[in-house]
Amino acid sequence: MTEMHYIGDGTLIPGIPPRDLTAAEAERWAAVIAEVNAARPGRELYVAMASRRAEAPPDAPDAVLPVEPDSIPEPPTAPRRRRKTETEE
Repeated sequence: MTEMHYIGDGTLIPGIPPRDLTAAEAERWAAVIAEVNAARPGRELYVAMASRRAEAPPDAPDAVLPVEPDSIPEPPTAPRRRRKTETEE
C-alpha cells in the first residue's frame, strides 16, 4: 500500500491520526479508511499519495513554495470582554 494524504480538514476517524499516513499506517487502517471514504463520496478523508500527485498539473512543483509573510491575512479577533469593577458589581 502507498502513503496516504489526509484531506479531512479536522474530521476524525477514531483511532486513526488526522495527518498524512506512512505506507505501514495506511496498510494497517486500510479497511476502516476505505469504509469511511466510501460512505462519504466526494468528501474523502484520506487519498493515496500517488493519486494525489497524478491529479497535479505536469508543471506543478514537487515542493510547497514559500509564502510571503505580507500575503497572509491577519486572523479575526474576538472583542475583549470588559471586566466589571468592584463598584459595578
